[in-house]
Amino acid sequence: MKSNRRDYKNGRVIIQFTILLQLLSLFAYCFYFIFNHRYPLINFMIAPVGRLDDFYNSLYYPAESLIFTKANFTLYPLSVLVYKIFSFQNIHLAAVIFFSISIAFFIYACFRLTKNWLIVLLVVTSYPFLFTLARGNNEILLVSLGMLCYEQLRRKKVNGALGAIVIQSLVEPFPTYLFQFIPYLKRIKKNLFMLVCSSLIFLSGTLFSPSLRMYFHELLVQGASYSSAIGPGTTLHTSSLSGTFQFIYLMMNGVFPYNNVIFLTFTRILFICGMLSLIWFIFYYRSKIDLTTSSLLIVSSYTLFFAVTFDYRLLHFSIPLCLLLIAELRKIELSLCFLIILLFIPKPFLLFTAANNTIGETLGSIVNPLIIIGIIILTLVRFYRYQPYIKG
Repeated sequence: MKSNRRDYKNGRVIIQFTILLQLLSLFAYCFYFIFNHRYPLINFMIAPVGRLDDFYNSLYYPAESLIFTKANFTLYPLSVLVYKIFSFQNIHLAAVIFFSISIAFFIYACFRLTKNWLIVLLVVTSYPFLFTLARGNNEILLVSLGMLCYEQLRRKKVNGALGAIVIQSLVEPFPTYLFQFIPYLKRIKKNLFMLVCSSLIFLSGTLFSPSLRMYFHELLVQGASYSSAIGPGTTLHTSSLSGTFQFIYLMMNGVFPYNNVIFLTFTRILFICGMLSLIWFIFYYRSKIDLTTSSLLIVSSYTLFFAVTFDYRLLHFSIPLCLLLIAELRKIELSLCFLIILLFIPKPFLLFTAANNTIGETLGSIVNPLIIIGIIILTLVRFYRYQPYIKG
C-alpha cells in the first residue's frame, strides 16, 4: 500500500515537472522570434549548415586510414568501428539509421532503469536530448550505457555494470563514471585486474605497429587538447564553471581570457582539485554512499570542472534524475529534481560578445554552472542529513 501511494505521488510529480519543462522550454525556444532579440537557438539547431555535424565529422572516407575521420578527428576504438560501419555513400541515410537505433537504445535503457514511461517522455523531450540530436552527437549512446550501468548496480550486478562502463569508455570515456566502482573494488578486483592486464598487453603490442602507435599518439594529443581548450565557440553552449569565470573576466576586462596564462592554469588546477575531491569523498564514504548521491556528484563534478562541457553533456543528468524520480521524494529530492529541470531548460535570453569572441556566450553558460553548484550542495546536505536512511 505504501509503495502504491509513493508511485502515485511520484507519477503526479513527474507529470508536473514534464509540463513545467515543456512550457518553459517552449518560451525559451520562441524567445528570439517573439522579441527579435538575442540568440536564435532554433536556427542554430535546425540550420542546414552545422546540423548533425558531430555525426558527419566522425565518418570516414572509403579505403582511407582509420586514424583520422573526414574532419581529421581521431576517435576512440569502438567509435572507430561504429562510424566506419555507418560511413555510407549516402551520409543522410546513414544519419537516419544511426539515430533511429540510438534513440531506440536510449528509450530501452531509460525504461529499463525506471520502468516508467512518463520519465522516458520527460527526458526525451528535454533540451539536452534535442540538442544532442541536433548536433548529431554520440552522447545518446554514452548516456544509454550509463543508464544500463546504474540499472545493473541497482540489481547488485556490479560486474555487469562495469562491463557497460568499459563499453562506454571504448566509445568515448566519461571517466568519472569509473569512480562509481570505488565502493565495489573488493567485488570486482579480479575482473579489474584482468582488464588492466589485457589493456597493458594490448598497448604493449601496439609498439610493434607504426599505424597503431600513430593512432594512440593522435588520440592522446587530441584528447589533451580538447580537455584544456577554451576559445571562441567553446563558451556558447557550455555548462562548465569556466563559462561563469569567463563571464566575470569579460565584465572586468572587456574581453574573454583566451590569452591569459593565469586563467588557463587556474581552470586546469580547478579540474584536478575537483576530481581529487570527488575521489576522496566516494572513497571515504564508500561503505555508506548511495547510488543517487554518487551519480549526482559524478555527473555534476565532471560537467562543472571540465574546461568545456557542451550542452549535450547535460543529458547525463537524466541518470540521477531517473534515480531520484523512482525513489522516495522528500522536499530535498524535489528540490534536486527542480534544479535538474532548470538545467534542462535552454537559456538563449542573453548573449555576450567581445572583440576576441564575436560568437559569444549565452546566459546558460553563466547560470548553468551556478545551478550545478546548487545541485552539489543540496546533494551533500541530503547525504549528511539522511545518511542512515538512504539506500543504494
